[in-house]
Amino acid sequence: MAHLLLVDTATPQGGAALYRDGTLVLSALFPPEGTHSDHLLPAILDILAESDETLDSLDALSVVTGPGSFTGLRVGVGLVKGLAMAVRKPVLPVSSLALLAVSHPEAPMPVCAMLDARKKEVYAGLFSVEGGILRTLMKEQAILPGQLAETLPEKALLVGSGALCYRAVFEGSGGSWDIPIEPSSHRWNPEMCGAVLEVLWEDGKYDAPEAIRPRYLRLSEAETKHGSFNG
Repeated sequence: MAHLLLVDTATPQGGAALYRDGTLVLSALFPPEGTHSDHLLPAILDILAESDETLDSLDALSVVTGPGSFTGLRVGVGLVKGLAMAVRKPVLPVSSLALLAVSHPEAPMPVCAMLDARKKEVYAGLFSVEGGILRTLMKEQAILPGQLAETLPEKALLVGSGALCYRAVFEGSGGSWDIPIEPSSHRWNPEMCGAVLEVLWEDGKYDAPEAIRPRYLRLSEAETKHGSFNG
């Protein structure tokens, strides 16, 4: 049973949410104007104030560590690490793809969550969501949409910006895949994410702030030039 503050800056529409014992208390999705750096700290402070919480009263902070926008991930991870270190709280890392998948708890088939990774690739992971329990069926990876289509089961729910961007590829690949029309189906839903955070907390999947870092799944431009990689 925990009080957790979740931060997501992995995607263009970032957000923050506060949970108590797996139940959403308050959330805020960032407006399209400005940057995550502009919106993140004010959103956190507003959520804490409106929910009568403080950083000290939280059990932990949680942050989406990837995959997603390299710049966005650095903003979110950097701020959460700094706040957690200041109040000596652990950090619970979470996957952007897992949040997308768990936002579809009623899916009668595996959920393939994917984000547009640019460079004609997607970040993708395959999950099952049964009884509020999230299971990973395929390791998260950066992959070409056509190659991903060859590895997917015959039936799956495809969600996320990658599914929208490459809808034509998947619809032309012969699988019986469901790609929702509603834009809201392709974003993580704060109301559905508390249970998975609570399970991660109870399983001890948190760490010291100093140990948390972004998961890019592929080389950034800078890492390509210097020959290093943070997966």
